[in-house]
Amino acid sequence: MAEPSPNWNPMRVLKSFHTKVVGPIMLAKHFAPTMPPGGSLVLLSGAAALEPDPGFLAVAATNGAINTLVRSLAVAPAPSTINVVSPCTVDTGAWDAFGEPSNAARPTH
Repeated sequence: MAEPSPNWNPMRVLKSFHTKVVGPIMLAKHFAPTMPPGGSLVLLSGAAALEPDPGFLAVAATNGAINTLVRSLAVAPAPSTINVVSPCTVDTGAWDAFGEPSNAARPTH
């Protein structure tokens, strides 16, 4: 078995989870009751939920949690419509911190 990644730090995992999962739960809780009829909530998942990359455990886990959250909110009383958008990797500049441009240009799945 490979050595655990340094990204398996509990605080990093919790930060990712709080940002991408707990935040949308709180948005649904507080904004759904005030949404107009036909209102909707759209959340973002990502390709990592289905095709995780080595070293991106927290990203994959939180994206998978978003997919489950959307299915759970869909059967909840509110909001009336909920969707998830799961884009492939998009070159937003966020990957630039990983070094060389060749490393920043992540493959699309």
